[in-house]
Order: sequence, then structure tokens, then C-alpha cells
Amino acid sequence: MLVSSFYVSYLASRSGSMSCMDRCPLPNAPMMNQIMWSTNNRLSAIYSALYSFWSACHAAVTTGQQAVGAQCDAYSIILFNERASAILANDFMSSPDQLLGSMLGHGTSGGMNFAEALRAGQTLMTQHWSTERFVTYSKLSMHLGPLALTLNQDSSHDIPF
Repeated sequence: MLVSSFYVSYLASRSGSMSCMDRCPLPNAPMMNQIMWSTNNRLSAIYSALYSFWSACHAAVTTGQQAVGAQCDAYSIILFNERASAILANDFMSSPDQLLGSMLGHGTSGGMNFAEALRAGQTLMTQHWSTERFVTYSKLSMHLGPLALTLNQDSSHDIPF
């Protein structure tokens, strides 16, 4: 039986500045070798943090259950530089290893267009809207203030910054 689910979107920059090596995965972090083989920089620190989060959520959901298909949250991943790319959308079934694998082939390059990433996130959220998650979004929008108003605008409008 699935408990109430959330739609969780991750927007992560893969711009050129993420290639700086001032941050990297924590030593002995899970999947560190696989992540660092792909990239060893700020982006790898993001990948490592996401993997840890997904693993903790997966463990919480699957404790005492059969692991296959037990994920309750839907994950979407958007990586962006000048352009936003949805590499995963509304995924309920992937394991933490599979979620990580979907990101590892994407390295750093280019500039950063945060407005484009927000538009891509808004598009995915609209495409995969569920009334079951409306209460969560409503509560979140109270805390986001002006950003929530921006996300509620017609996507033909520019997102102000």
C-alpha cells in the first residue's frame, strides 16, 4: 500500500561553474566511486547529495516491505545550463541507483539560465499535476511568496528576477 505521495522536482545546474573542484562528494559516501568516475567537482557533490536523499527515502518506504515498486514519490530531474533538459519525469519506479544513473552521463558546460530551468520545472509540474498533491503545493506556495506567484503565471510571460 502506498502512502500519500509527493511530486519532487530537482533542478540542478550543470553550468561551467559547477566544474570547479572546491566541492566534491564526502569521503566514503555511498556510490562515491561511481560518481567520481563520471565527474569530481561541484556537480558530483550535488549528485552525491541527491543519491543520499533518494536512498534515505527508499529505505524509509521499503522497510518491512518488498523493495520493488515501493517508492511513493514521483521524481523529476531537470539539469540546466543555458538550456534546461528534463532527463526524468514523474518517475515512481526507479531505484536510487537508477535515478543516479540517469544523471551521471551529464557533465558540466556553458552558462546558466535559471529562468529557463524554472519554466521547464513549471511545464513538468503542469504536465504531471495531481489533485492529490494540491494541498502540498498550496502549503509550499505560502512559503515561496513571490516565486509562487511567478510559477502561477502563464508560461508565455518572462519570469522576473
